Amino acid sequence: MATEIERQATELLELLYECNKADGDSREVVAGYLEKEGLETSYGYTLIDFLGNSGFVNESNTFGGASGEITAGGIRAVQQLWADRADPKIRSGMLRTAMLLWLDQQEERDDAPADWEPFVDAEPEEDGYSKRQILHAAEYLYEHGLIGAVSVSEFADGWVRPTLTVAGRTCVTDFGGDVSEYLNRGQARPVVTNRSTTNNTVHISDNHGNLSVAGEHITQNMNNAGFGVAQILELAGGVHQIAPVLKLEADDERQLIETADELHAEAKSDKPDHGRLRQLIDKIYDGLNKAASTVGQKAVLALADEAIKALAS
Repeated sequence: MATEIERQATELLELLYECNKADGDSREVVAGYLEKEGLETSYGYTLIDFLGNSGFVNESNTFGGASGEITAGGIRAVQQLWADRADPKIRSGMLRTAMLLWLDQQEERDDAPADWEPFVDAEPEEDGYSKRQILHAAEYLYEHGLIGAVSVSEFADGWVRPTLTVAGRTCVTDFGGDVSEYLNRGQARPVVTNRSTTNNTVHISDNHGNLSVAGEHITQNMNNAGFGVAQILELAGGVHQIAPVLKLEADDERQLIETADELHAEAKSDKPDHGRLRQLIDKIYDGLNKAASTVGQKAVLALADEAIKALAS
């Protein structure tokens, strides 16, 4: 579940993206955001530092206020974020999460809603969910036992007197309201060797529509071979993140992760072999192309493209 600073950083980065397109003043954008959110001026330095450490902005702070120029990585992250939000599958997941969290809030206030109409009215206009989509989401939550409801013939299941079930509360408290993660919690996951040594992340959005910035930012260093390894290491980390959700055959998933481990080890060696790195990236390409075309698959394929460009630099 996204933290408050992740939500705020996401909102600010999107504003900086628009500012960059309009050739505006980033300091004014940061100051305006802080004022709108009722935040202290000094907190702007914290947000810019957070985005800077994630590689999304180049800090340009002064004593007059916090500011930062969005980087190419930040631009890509915002564009990926918007693509994720537009993806029907991801939007459906975000809606179901929002509905469970809303019900939990009502329960905390000891307020039992008569139906989902208050949620419909409370939905931000920019989210763009129709009443029909909310109705279908309520049916889904009801059919999967995450909410209870009163059965009324003229209304769809899950619409009248919705309440969280024990399963629904568990989904909220233990999984942050991520319905897909909760329902798939029993599926086996492969054992990944040396995963702790891969401190990389692929910057895609979480199920709440915020940037996923967990992981250590990689500085664009040059190694002894004369080319940058950051993109190559990021590809290896991205494969580790995405492989379990690509729904590959077990052997194909295992082979993909093992190839990522080999790629990581070769890139981190004292004298990485250029030809070997290219062979491993090509092998990852082949493995990814066995998976269905999804946002995650496309994101890692994009990382593979960047890794090949790094080899050619």
